[in-house]
Amino acid sequence: MSREWLLRAVLMLSVALAGGQAGAEMVGRFDTRIQVDNRYFDDDMRLDQHGEFTVHNRAQEVRSGTSFALRHGNSGGEARLYRLFVEKRLSPSGTVLTLGRLQRSDSLGFYTLDGVKLGWRKRQLAIKLYGGVPGRIDDYRSIDGNALYGIELHFRPRNKRSALLSGRLGWQHYRDGASSDRLSWGVSTRSRSSIEYLFSGVYILKQGRAEELSAQARGDVSGKGRWQLSWQIYQPQQPWLTFRERFYSLYAPGHQSVWRGDFHYRPGKGVEWSAGGRRVAREQGEAGYGLTGGVELSRSSGLRMEVQLNFLQLSDDATSGIWFQAGKAVSSRNRVHLRSTLQYQDKELYGVDRTAGVELEVERMVRADLYLSLFAGYLRNSRLDDEYRAGARLSYYFDRYKPESVR
Repeated sequence: MSREWLLRAVLMLSVALAGGQAGAEMVGRFDTRIQVDNRYFDDDMRLDQHGEFTVHNRAQEVRSGTSFALRHGNSGGEARLYRLFVEKRLSPSGTVLTLGRLQRSDSLGFYTLDGVKLGWRKRQLAIKLYGGVPGRIDDYRSIDGNALYGIELHFRPRNKRSALLSGRLGWQHYRDGASSDRLSWGVSTRSRSSIEYLFSGVYILKQGRAEELSAQARGDVSGKGRWQLSWQIYQPQQPWLTFRERFYSLYAPGHQSVWRGDFHYRPGKGVEWSAGGRRVAREQGEAGYGLTGGVELSRSSGLRMEVQLNFLQLSDDATSGIWFQAGKAVSSRNRVHLRSTLQYQDKELYGVDRTAGVELEVERMVRADLYLSLFAGYLRNSRLDDEYRAGARLSYYFDRYKPESVR
C-alpha cells in the first residue's frame, strides 16, 4: 500500500468512525500568522497556517487526529502533513491499533512513520509493534527511508517501593538502500536515599558497536533544590546537527563523550537559581566546555522574569551572552512579553561579532477560545546583517484546547 492510499484510507476512516458518530469530542487549535522578516530573504512576507486537531469518540473507543501546516510567501507556497491517524481500542484487554501518519522519537531522531502501530498493555507489561515508511520532519534531526519496523517492551513494577522504577528493551530494523538493526534498552532505578539512576543505550548489531550509551543520576536537596549529573558517549552516523551539536554549533565525526551537571535551588517562594556546566571530549574536531547560570522570579502580581547567562569555549572560539525575558498580565484579557539578548562572539573564522536584540509580544484574549497576538523583534549585529521580524497571529482553540507546546 502506497503512502497516498494509506493516508486517504485513514482520512475516510477518521470521518466515518469518529467524526460521524454522535458524542464525538473534538479538541484542537488553528493558527493563522502573517509575518514579514529578512532572515531568509529580503523583506519576505509570509502567511502561515497551522492546524492540530484530535477527535475522540469514547463510546466507540476511537480516536483520530491530524496536524498540518500551510505556508505562502514571496518564494511560493507549500503544504506539510505532520500527522494523520486513526486509533481503535480492539478489546478490553488493552490492545490498541493505530493507522496512518504517526510521529516517533528515538535514537534515529524525530520523524513521521506512514504505517501501523499495535500496542498491548497488561498490568506491569506493555508491548508495542510498529512498521511503515519513515519521513523527514523540518527543523529536527530526522530521517527518511524505504522501511522501518520494530518492537518495544516496557516493564513497570506495581510495587511503588521497588528499587526498579521501569525497564525497556527494543529492536528496530531500518532500511534505506543499506539496512541496519538496532537494540535499545533503558533502566530506571532508585536508591534508599531516593536518588534516581537512569541507564540507556543503543547497539548496532551489524557493526558490532554501541552508537550511544548514557548514565544519569538525579535527586532532591532538602526539598528546596534538585541536582542532576549525566555522562554520555555517542558516535554520530550522519553529518546532521542534533540538539547536542547545536550547543557547540559545529558537527564533529567520531567518538564523543559528554559530561554534564545541573543544579536548581529555591531559597524561597517565587525564586529559583540555576547553574550548570558541560564538557565535551571529541575523537576528531575541537573539544569544548560550556557554563550557564540564571535566576527565575515570579510575583503574586503575575509578573514573571528570567535571566540566563552563558559562556562557551570551543578551542579558540568563544561565545558569551545574557538573555532576559519578562511577562505580565496587564489585565484579565491582555498579556505582555518582553525578551532581550546580548551576545559576544569571537570566532577564528570571521572575527568578533557583537549582537543585541529585543522582541515584544502583546497577546489579547478576544474571547475564551480566540486569541490575537502582535509581535515585533529586531536583532542588531556589529559584523553581520541586522535581522528583524514583525507580524500578527490569530489562534482559535476548539473546546479551549491548550497544546503542550506552541508550534
